[in-house]
Amino acid sequence: MKTPDLFEYTNFDIVPNTFDLPLDDAAAPPTFKNPNQAFETAIAQGRLTDVASAPHYAGRYMYMGTVNDKDLFKHILTREYLP
Repeated sequence: MKTPDLFEYTNFDIVPNTFDLPLDDAAAPPTFKNPNQAFETAIAQGRLTDVASAPHYAGRYMYMGTVNDKDLFKHILTREYLP
């Protein structure tokens, strides 16, 4: 039995060519800054916290970029963006 080639089952047409960021059509493309700075800012603003037992613990999020001066964070398990 022939082992299937990986590329036989890969449809590159379905791979998005943009980020899956929650943006409207007028949004600028994302820019990126030092992730540590982004996390520190989000914690200072109260969007994230450094308390491990809290629902919005920074350790459960990943920095996805900055759009229109807003740092975007995605939950590592649910893949939902932080408001």
